[in-house]
Amino acid sequence: MKILRGTCLDVFGYLPERKEERQTLQDFRALFMEVAGRLNHDNYQTAVELAKLPLQIRGYGHIKSGNLNKVLRRKEVLMRQFNGELIPLTVKTNIAA
Repeated sequence: MKILRGTCLDVFGYLPERKEERQTLQDFRALFMEVAGRLNHDNYQTAVELAKLPLQIRGYGHIKSGNLNKVLRRKEVLMRQFNGELIPLTVKTNIAA
């Protein structure tokens, strides 16, 4: 029944969870377009971290909602960092072989 997905006959497409998924996808696409337009050497690593965020939205139901909330909070911090409002923390480790 995948052929019905995304059409007016997709009865599950009207569920709040599916609407949230579609909105999240649109929001991240807009975010990536914004980031791509302002990418430079200084904010490259933060852009990479932003690009990895959608991979953390996993699960079903309340698990997925919880992961989405964590990702959105992290996105806010990373965007402030990308815009130069926050100084990124760099952790230097000295690992002896």
